[in-house]
Amino acid sequence: HQRLSSKSDLPPAVLVLGDHGMADGGGHGGASEPEILVPFILLSTAFNSSDQKGDSRLPEYLQIDIAPSLTFLSGVNIPRSSYGLVIPELLSILSTQDRIQALLYNANQLAGLAPAGSRGN
Repeated sequence: HQRLSSKSDLPPAVLVLGDHGMADGGGHGGASEPEILVPFILLSTAFNSSDQKGDSRLPEYLQIDIAPSLTFLSGVNIPRSSYGLVIPELLSILSTQDRIQALLYNANQLAGLAPAGSRGN
């Protein structure tokens, strides 16, 4: 992760996201689809719009995946208690070796959250 965090040649990006959706009646805090689906828009020249391979559906991610993805891309350690995964599409700007390193870093961080008896020790 240290090698990736020293990269200064990453292109600028603009991120727009919401913290929660709204119910049709105007409230929030429930489990309806309009309340749990929020926008996550990342604009950058690093990502090619043809990467969707003809699929018109937008991918959906869990909210817990946002923190590890953004901290990783900004060169900050993934929060110790985060259960999220780095969003794979965000790694597309990295070399194959760096992608593997990023996924290994995320896997090791998640393994550290497992109870001691479940780690195969």
